[in-house]
Amino acid sequence: MRKILIVDDSSVMRSQLSAALRAAPGIEVVGTAQNGAIALTMLKEKQIDLAIVDVEMPEMNGLELLDAMNKHNIKVKTIMFAGATKGSALASLKALNRGAFDFVQKPNFTPEELQSPGGLSEKIRSLLLPKIELAFSAGLIHTDRSTTTISTAAPNSLSSTPPPVSYPPIRWNTFLTKAIVIGSSTGGPTALEKVFTNFNTQINVPIFIVQHMPPVFTAALGERLSELSGLKVAEAKDLELVEPNRVYIAPGNYHMRVVKGLGGNLQIKLDQGPQRQSVRPAVDNLFESAAEIYGQNLLGFVFTGMGADGREGALAIKKAGGGVVIQDKETCVVYGMPKAVADSGAFDKQLSLEEMRSFLIEQSSSILKRKAT
Repeated sequence: MRKILIVDDSSVMRSQLSAALRAAPGIEVVGTAQNGAIALTMLKEKQIDLAIVDVEMPEMNGLELLDAMNKHNIKVKTIMFAGATKGSALASLKALNRGAFDFVQKPNFTPEELQSPGGLSEKIRSLLLPKIELAFSAGLIHTDRSTTTISTAAPNSLSSTPPPVSYPPIRWNTFLTKAIVIGSSTGGPTALEKVFTNFNTQINVPIFIVQHMPPVFTAALGERLSELSGLKVAEAKDLELVEPNRVYIAPGNYHMRVVKGLGGNLQIKLDQGPQRQSVRPAVDNLFESAAEIYGQNLLGFVFTGMGADGREGALAIKKAGGGVVIQDKETCVVYGMPKAVADSGAFDKQLSLEEMRSFLIEQSSSILKRKAT
């Protein structure tokens, strides 16, 4: 049995979380706590495998609890349970850097759902169980994110993978990058922070990012990356003109594509078309549209994440003559998306997170370097 502790200052949420998880096979809710201080005592005294932790609580909040767990060397994985506010979103991103495995946004609910048996608890269960299963598959040790790896893909996502195709090798010393696209999912926010912190370089290309996250959280990610990198990072806006030296993040629940507008100007197009690979925004949509625009001058990066989103997009980039770099298994939190691309053969390099950072910095300024020479 997987022993779980629920930490939330709301008695309603503690009750609903308990009902949601107690109905799941193989899970035992061994206790609840109304703040981090009570939870810390329980974590010291009980055998607990995973804690569901509210971000905002009195006396000791979720971030403070993570700090205390690190201080006392308490090796229990945590999933943050965050409200849909800017403050909670920013705190959740900080929590990932302090060792939290992942986060779940608290669902909206009506009074009728709260009163009906299984209403709200069913919503919570559908959100939490995939994260819990992934956390247990990755192991039950609270450790540095760079050393916790699981190879996984969405159900049936790789069953129809065509045999790998080989592409002509790229001559990187002459490769001219005119745009960079990045796709990531589970573990992605922390990876992106490591890559963009103190970027310290002048870039002359646009960078487009699809990170699987809900609304509000993508805006918080943009704000945090902007602060850490010194670059102009923000959620993209529909029909916004594409400019160099900018980083555009797909807003939660919107696909993002690069298109040619009137007069040939490049624009960003946002839409709420059908989910792809069960997600919106989808990496594939971004990669495929950018491949049509930038062709052999496009460079794509596929970071840690569950499922196969990015595989079809990587194939499109390679068919257009562009370059694709994937994160290696050893530094992924979830080796799913990079593995899907690796199995397809649509990549040129497989690098560690630190190597990806160096390569991205080098290539994002390649136009400036070539102009200088």
